[in-house]
Amino acid sequence: VAQAYISDVTDANNRTKWLGMIGAAFGLGFIIGPVTGGLLSQWGFAVPAFAAAGLALINLILVAAWLPESLTAEKQGLLTGNKHAISIPDMFKALHRPFTGSLLVSRFFFGLAFAIFQTVFSLYALTRFNLSAAQTGYVLTYVGVLSVISQGYLVGRLIRLIREDVLITGSVFAMTICLLGWALAPSIPALLIVLAPTSLAGGLLNTLLSSSLTKTVTPQEIGGILGVATSIDSLTRVFAPALGGVLLASFGSWAPGLFGALILFGLSVYVWNNILNHFSISTRPETQLFQTVEIKD
Repeated sequence: VAQAYISDVTDANNRTKWLGMIGAAFGLGFIIGPVTGGLLSQWGFAVPAFAAAGLALINLILVAAWLPESLTAEKQGLLTGNKHAISIPDMFKALHRPFTGSLLVSRFFFGLAFAIFQTVFSLYALTRFNLSAAQTGYVLTYVGVLSVISQGYLVGRLIRLIREDVLITGSVFAMTICLLGWALAPSIPALLIVLAPTSLAGGLLNTLLSSSLTKTVTPQEIGGILGVATSIDSLTRVFAPALGGVLLASFGSWAPGLFGALILFGLSVYVWNNILNHFSISTRPETQLFQTVEIKD
């Protein structure tokens, strides 16, 4: 919903930058949150939960009091009488839409590889380098800071200089090499070096895939297609923890990284053939992806 809101209040040229800012804000929360939770837990494990509930309540009040409706009166007038209903067949139909389908496929395989990296990293750090929970937390904080920098600072600047399809392709290739480096890292300093471009490329891809999707559908469909993309991303997190854990336990600490690199190598070829030099903002369709139903008072 937050991504759809940003899409409502930005144009195609600025949308990538502000979607990156959302990702940066989310990443910043993941940097500050664990530290805050750890400090509060010394007074009991229920205290962080109550603190989180309090923050959520404050957030709700601020949204209700200060956040204006994202659709202007003019935009609401264009949408009057129509509501775009999303069904399961419509979601599969999206996969056959030019560029929309390519981006959704890319979202799935990137999401799967990156979710494996995220969900087994703690076990990887323990198995390969015998890092404690605190040491692993420091490494993940380092990753989070780099991710915030890439989404909050670099995305907006790079998008003014380089086309989105070129950035997507380059980021997938970079992630392929980075995950291979993650699998083979011989020491902690080498791991920290590898994690820098991993965080940057991952942050870029996460923002660019969402931003590009919003430019392949009509304005009325943006919320729906972002919902489909989020569902696909969530689906990868169903399989990734078990898959990564089995690979690590069965073959060794190098296996999840190598498997992720193989996935992204295949995705690199797919992106090269289907997105690079094919996608542009001018491809926005004239027909709607989701079915339209008339709403009567």
